Amino acid sequence: MTTRAHTTIAVAILAAAASLALSGCGTTRAGQPMTIDEAKAEAIAEFRSALALAPDTWPQEVPKPAVFDCRIDGVRAVQFSYFVAVEAPAAPGVLVAQAGEHWEREGYELSKTQTEMDPETGQVYAVVARADGKPRASMAATKVRAHVNVDSRCVLGDPDDYR
Repeated sequence: MTTRAHTTIAVAILAAAASLALSGCGTTRAGQPMTIDEAKAEAIAEFRSALALAPDTWPQEVPKPAVFDCRIDGVRAVQFSYFVAVEAPAAPGVLVAQAGEHWEREGYELSKTQTEMDPETGQVYAVVARADGKPRASMAATKVRAHVNVDSRCVLGDPDDYR
């Protein structure tokens, strides 16, 4: 793979991650602050549902999350990000379309893109899913590589306790 293709895929991944990084406050339906365990469980459930859409493509185990700082009303808080990537997915456009359809059924608003890169990379298909009161999710795929990412809601807690 060329350096340009690696750079392009990295930029697409970073753009999707950046668009997910700014989650709102995590609260339960009763208006009570969401616990860290609840936020993680909700994100893991969404992550697993995305992986289950194409079990022959995605590994089914949930990786250890990346931990990020976020803020709730100016107070330092924590967010958990679940990410997995695979090489050379079959039918990358179909893979991303399935995820988008799934997230749309789940009440998410979608942002979809499709961009022609170079002959080696081909099309970059991407979808970002957002909804109030839910984790944020994204998937991007080319014939070279694909990834799925789910970020928990931002919840009160010290991120350093989870690093």
